[in-house]
Amino acid sequence: MIEIQCQGCGKHFLAEVHSDRIKRIIFKEPDLKEQIKTKEVSYGDPPFHEDCDSGLTMTAIPLKVIEFWEYDWEKFEWKRNKEFEIDVTPDFWKEWLENPQI
Repeated sequence: MIEIQCQGCGKHFLAEVHSDRIKRIIFKEPDLKEQIKTKEVSYGDPPFHEDCDSGLTMTAIPLKVIEFWEYDWEKFEWKRNKEFEIDVTPDFWKEWLENPQI
C-alpha cells in the first residue's frame, strides 16, 4: 500500500500497488521491490474525488510505501517487510511539490 497525492488539488490517498508477473516477464518490468528501491513506483491517475478539475487526468505523485507484504513460499504465509516501507517520491516530484509553478 502506498500513499499518493493528486497533482491537481493535493489530496492524499492510500492505494494498492503490486508487481505484475506478466509485465515482469514480457516487458521486463522490474519487480515491486526494485521499483521501490529506485523510486519508480507508479500508480497512474488518482482515484475519483470531488472538487478537482484537472487532477483526475494526471498521474498521481507517489509519496511513500505505507505497508509492504510479500509471500513466504516456504511457510505459505504473507509476511510484512518494513524494509521497503520508505519514501518513494522521485527527486523531480520533490522539486515540483516545493515549487508547483515550475
